[in-house]
Amino acid sequence: MHRLPYGRTSKAGEHSLVLIEGRGTCSSKHALLAALARNHGAPVYLLLGLYEMNEQSTPGVAAVLESYGLETVPEAHCVISCEGVRIDVTHPDSSGACEIGFLMEKEIMPEEVGDAKQIWHRRQIEIWCSERSLDPATVWEARETCIAVLSGSPSANIAVNEGGSAAVRET
Repeated sequence: MHRLPYGRTSKAGEHSLVLIEGRGTCSSKHALLAALARNHGAPVYLLLGLYEMNEQSTPGVAAVLESYGLETVPEAHCVISCEGVRIDVTHPDSSGACEIGFLMEKEIMPEEVGDAKQIWHRRQIEIWCSERSLDPATVWEARETCIAVLSGSPSANIAVNEGGSAAVRET
């Protein structure tokens, strides 16, 4: 699973598309594994956590965050847990160990990785922004741009110059 490239499938919440489309995000990959494990009676649980996404925790996002005047944004991340051990198979270069320090985490069902996860994530961003007098829509946009860059999406709304500085593209 971890060898599959990182990228969104064509329909959020349809974790079976990971195998069909040959790619997945933390949500879709881990939801698929948790659903398969559940179907076979294995004690594997899907966890949804919140962490601060910045260049240290998520290499490759510094230029995007800088272009929005941010150092970090709250990011939701899914992993699986088996016998108390958190496992992360999101990226092809992953060892499987989950090294993210979550600010909070909760168990969810694989069916919740679509709308329910996004509603929870947006609510956490609203709370985070209210504590910092920031606009939640701008922070969500910055987060989406980070994800697009991490996915290698040509539609990413950011241009990173040779010197590492960033400029928002007009689309």
